[in-house]
Amino acid sequence: MLLSDLGRVGFDPFQEMRRMQQEVNQRLAGLTASAAQEFPPVNLGSARIA
Repeated sequence: MLLSDLGRVGFDPFQEMRRMQQEVNQRLAGLTASAAQEFPPVNLGSARIA
């Protein structure tokens, strides 16, 4: 998606989200359980923990 697409008539943001979700799913489909163990989950929150 280009920034110029945002202003065009008929732009569907939900269709763009579905397209991006499909693309991510395709890229992640080839990962195995061992690949997931190599990269632990990361907390990306910005809140400070006291």
